[in-house]
Amino acid sequence: MARKPEDVGEVYRLTDVGSMVIFLGRIGIKLGPQKITLFSSNFDSPLRTASFQDLDAARQNINDLLADSQPPDATWWLDIENPSEESLYDLCNTFRLHPLTAEDIWRREKRDKFEDFRSYSFVCIQTFRAADGQALPSVVPYTIYVILLPGCTLSFRFTEGEHTTRVLQRIDLLRDHVTINSDWICYALIDDIVDSFTKPISIIERNVSRIDDEIYTTRIDDMSTFLGEIDSERKAIASLIALLSHKSDLLSAFQKHRCELQLANLSETESISSRNSGLMLYISDIQDHLATNLSSLAQFESLLARSQESYLAQLSIGNVSGRQRTHIFLKRMGLLTLILALINWLFSMFGMNVNANVTMFAESTLTRYWIIIGVSVFVSVIILAWARRYRFF
Repeated sequence: MARKPEDVGEVYRLTDVGSMVIFLGRIGIKLGPQKITLFSSNFDSPLRTASFQDLDAARQNINDLLADSQPPDATWWLDIENPSEESLYDLCNTFRLHPLTAEDIWRREKRDKFEDFRSYSFVCIQTFRAADGQALPSVVPYTIYVILLPGCTLSFRFTEGEHTTRVLQRIDLLRDHVTINSDWICYALIDDIVDSFTKPISIIERNVSRIDDEIYTTRIDDMSTFLGEIDSERKAIASLIALLSHKSDLLSAFQKHRCELQLANLSETESISSRNSGLMLYISDIQDHLATNLSSLAQFESLLARSQESYLAQLSIGNVSGRQRTHIFLKRMGLLTLILALINWLFSMFGMNVNANVTMFAESTLTRYWIIIGVSVFVSVIILAWARRYRFF
């Protein structure tokens, strides 16, 4: 829901903003080197510096730099990577930003949202970068904070990213064909962020297809590696879904407050020629891309869940088959032990040194040996037939 100044108490003062920034600066958040990019519709190319003083050596104050007289249709875009406490303080005072906006920026709000204040709109857009030393789809999320004012756009981020560079390249290509304003710059940022999900989604699609093909060919010895790959892919999908899930609400709020409300206050003739009427079509296109990405990720998640269940079921069947083979082997060894024990007992009976006055023992003939062998074979056949009858093997 859009947040109005009156929703958060009395109307703010510039000193409130400065105090908030100074307080937040004492939290101890470690920042990288500050990088500033300044674009203007009157510049041939954007300016890139490390401080506001370097933007123009003749001016030492951001207020003087941004207060230059410009044509009514001029557009500024100031992008700051790792803004310092002093930079944020100067910008808050120059553009009369609300303390809650400064707090969200400095505390690095991690949620997609749109807030409409009295004199500006505040947008938080979650995006990602590839994890250091790892290939996609391993991603590290971060947030870009955009402030939309009449004729001016401010953006802040605390992580190095390529969205600003790509949007500037797009502006350079289209500046003669479209009207560049703060709303269009915000749209271009959101569009580039949503489009940046195409690469990791394509990688996930290839990995899911490979995993689905290897379900029934992976060896049991590779079980840990295979299940680890499935788990990594599912974690990547979950992280991308978390980054995309709230952007639909963000686009709806942006369309409502930056397009529909402004068009409602115009006459019919002005609405037809309004720049924001065409912007609504672009936003609808982003929503289509967003829905496609989310549906693709949901499909990949269901495929991986099915693949994991199938592989675990295959492992379960393999374990059951292995236990059955072990059980059959043990039963056969038990029968063999029984047969050998009975034959050993029979041999021991005939091997006793006892004079039984029996002719076959007194005479040196082979009869007694054939009797021993015949009885042994008979006992073995009887035991095997009994085991087969009751399906011991």
